[in-house]
Amino acid sequence: MRRAESNSRDFAQLDFELHDTLWRLAGNGTMHRHLTLLTLPLFAMGTIMRRSRRLAKGASAADYRYGDHRSLIRTICEGSETEAVEAIRSHIRENWTRTRAARARIALGMRSTGVSLGM
Repeated sequence: MRRAESNSRDFAQLDFELHDTLWRLAGNGTMHRHLTLLTLPLFAMGTIMRRSRRLAKGASAADYRYGDHRSLIRTICEGSETEAVEAIRSHIRENWTRTRAARARIALGMRSTGVSLGM
């Protein structure tokens, strides 16, 4: 995934494949189908957000961060069940918070130029 960080589409594809693999390995087909349906739009939105951050003037190095999947996978594979669950929850919270903040920044920028996101 690190090799794909400069390409939003490639990164999103690999990111989704990683998550899809974890869901499949959980052995719950219903959960796998539902997570796939629920998250595909979020992965698409993440691609748009990452691209917009790269194009934005003054973006900091932190804006290019894609999350630490290696640490997450290590905890899932080597940690206790409790540690794995907490790592997954933290990953979800972190990405949800980052996505909401990015969406708000984009909406604010669009409003300043007279464009609306329908908010």
